[in-house]
Amino acid sequence: MALSRNSWFSTRTQTAAILLSSAFFLAPWIIINSSVEGHAKFQPLGTILGLTGMRAYQQGHTDFAESLLSNALKCHIGDTSDDAGYAYFSHWLGNIEYCKGKNETALHLEEQSTAAYEKALGPNSYLALLSHAAVASNLAILGRYPLAETSAKEVLALGKNLPGEKGQLLIACTKHILADVYIDLGHLEEAEPLAQDALAVEAKTLGPQSGWRLEAQHILANITYKRGNLSEAEKLYSALLKTEEKYRGSHDPWTVGTRVKLAIIREKLGLHDQSLDKICADVVASTNRKVEQERGNFCGFARTVGNLCLEQGKYADAERLFKISLARAKHDHGPDSPCTLMTMHNLGELYLKQGRFAEAHSIVSETMNKRALICGTDSADTRASFALHDEILAQMNAQAVTY
Repeated sequence: MALSRNSWFSTRTQTAAILLSSAFFLAPWIIINSSVEGHAKFQPLGTILGLTGMRAYQQGHTDFAESLLSNALKCHIGDTSDDAGYAYFSHWLGNIEYCKGKNETALHLEEQSTAAYEKALGPNSYLALLSHAAVASNLAILGRYPLAETSAKEVLALGKNLPGEKGQLLIACTKHILADVYIDLGHLEEAEPLAQDALAVEAKTLGPQSGWRLEAQHILANITYKRGNLSEAEKLYSALLKTEEKYRGSHDPWTVGTRVKLAIIREKLGLHDQSLDKICADVVASTNRKVEQERGNFCGFARTVGNLCLEQGKYADAERLFKISLARAKHDHGPDSPCTLMTMHNLGELYLKQGRFAEAHSIVSETMNKRALICGTDSADTRASFALHDEILAQMNAQAVTY
């Protein structure tokens, strides 16, 4: 995001300009001179770099902010005199890596931040619990559901007496994270009250455009859909779509995903006012533009639309979108991330429908084994892969008998 001349030299940002200038000249020296690591005398320099990085991030200069905050942490490594400062910058850098889909790195940074905050401020402090909740969130995204569940429950137990609106919101967001974990594990009865509690607090403290609030609404609508209550799910997704179109825009991946889900529900109810075929054609046509514009969310976006194509029998479009999604998921989240494994599972479903049994068996076997190792055999995703694997074997055997 480019800054105008007027905005750059405005009164509000003159200090940021000075800090950025300092960081620009000092950062390369820090990288070259590794002896700064752990030196207390370099902490002021680290603070300048860290504050500059935070300001750069707020101005939209994400890559520059990432570099500055990384160097700021170098100035604090090994020096325990400012644990809170180290934790603060580590948390900010963790947030950047989280937004860029680098969840392993983000998890490591948030674990460091949590430990440093606990040492400096105590395990019950708001900032320690905030980083602890971020640990749970990254674990969930990485599919490590038992660890994510444990971390989220620890935050809820330690933070039950947090004062004020900020404390209540942290607890609500943690319930939200735990509800997501239970959804992925297929434990709908445990997920629903957590999502309801989270939404009740978020509705009071956050605006209607808040991502947390919208995600809580997604969870509740998805639970309703999974239970087979299509009429109620249609109402929930309709209301959610209006809100997302207003605040996120009609081309945002989350909005498109909601529109697709709503179209599928309406098709099943016989209430459709726009055919899935038309929606599929519109979304596929915009794919190339979305690849460039929505890096962080695109793998999920492409997979959602790919599933729509799959339901419509548009196998060539589905395969193209699944492969784009898979490549992006591997690049942004890693080869074993839930997003990557979900797309591999979808490709297996596609190959099965096309009668490409050998390809289906290969990719689903790999997915099943990874999910069992990472998520456990009891997770909903792992069970789905087991079921798909059994179906592939059954059809392969049936074909062998025919011949």
